[in-house]
Amino acid sequence: VTSRHISGTRAMGAWSSSSYGGKFVVSQKEMSSALAACQPNSDPHTRILHVIPRGYTVNDSTTRYPMGQRTSNLEVESHVVLAGASHIDRLLTTVGDAGGEVKGLILDSLASAEVVLRADEKELGVALVDIGGEVSSIAMFKGGAAYHTSVIPIGGRHFTNDLTLALDISTEDAEEAKLRYGHVNPDGTMDATHKIDLGRPGKGVQIPQGEIFRFLRERSEDLIRQISRRIREAGMSRMSHMPPSGIVLTGGGANLNGLAQLAQERLRCPV
Repeated sequence: VTSRHISGTRAMGAWSSSSYGGKFVVSQKEMSSALAACQPNSDPHTRILHVIPRGYTVNDSTTRYPMGQRTSNLEVESHVVLAGASHIDRLLTTVGDAGGEVKGLILDSLASAEVVLRADEKELGVALVDIGGEVSSIAMFKGGAAYHTSVIPIGGRHFTNDLTLALDISTEDAEEAKLRYGHVNPDGTMDATHKIDLGRPGKGVQIPQGEIFRFLRERSEDLIRQISRRIREAGMSRMSHMPPSGIVLTGGGANLNGLAQLAQERLRCPV
């Protein structure tokens, strides 16, 4: 699941010994109960997709793995992923009308992380950015587990639309220009004055390659700035530093020539 209607919020939950009459040994049952208490204020316009534990507090100490410890109170800090209710309802209805069955929903960046990220990257700290057509979804990991999620309302189609509007060409020609000739971080060997033929022979247009470079780079700079801001807001970076394992770009939009190199230069971390 992904859309611009995805949001996230911090929530706290707890489980106390009042159910036991004294101290108890933390098991999966108590961890699940504390996590279930992490419910943000009810809003009929949203649905909860995930409740992701960031850390548990046991006897005034914070840990990600409280199992087996003895305490009278278990607290948990979590990140709750929310989705627009109307978006989810339409999705479920569409699948049902097609004869399908939905067994579960998962944020696309978390699903991508299961395939793309290594265990050591998740342990040290890493941010995955899944650049889709309409939005870019971010999933941040540290200590081996998901820590924060975010959605940026910029995707591959925005790059295409920029070329369409700025160069006064069709969407089809803009997409071709982006995929075949586009580059957001060209080196000195690329001739910016070289003109690209777009469209049908005899009825097409000629566009200087440097114009394609310029507009794609401007949108890329905007996307990278927002990635940096979201990571800082999540508290995963300190001063000028990014997550220790850097940033992993995935999704169709990540294939744009030069994007990874430009992101590495601007964010000053492995990409």
